[in-house]
Amino acid sequence: MEFAIDFVVEYSGFVAPAMALWAGLLLHMQPKDANSSVAQSLYFLTLMFVAVLTVRATMNHDPMWLANAASLGALIVVGALKRPVELDSLLLQSEA
Repeated sequence: MEFAIDFVVEYSGFVAPAMALWAGLLLHMQPKDANSSVAQSLYFLTLMFVAVLTVRATMNHDPMWLANAASLGALIVVGALKRPVELDSLLLQSEA
């Protein structure tokens, strides 16, 4: 377990963008009719993890703070662009 924590702390400038990309793809690749609560939960956990990495990097004057902050910003934008499944079903019912 200590190895995993040391790895994430040491390479947070590479881990945070990779996790942000994974979470964004997971969130947007869900079919519109599927129950996407698992994807949304994983997205939220990834968002919190990247936020903690960003705060830690900023407080420790880590040179990778910019990569972490950019990943956090990208996660926020990706989440804002995703429409909830309930809105899609309401829009489809109103058009019919």
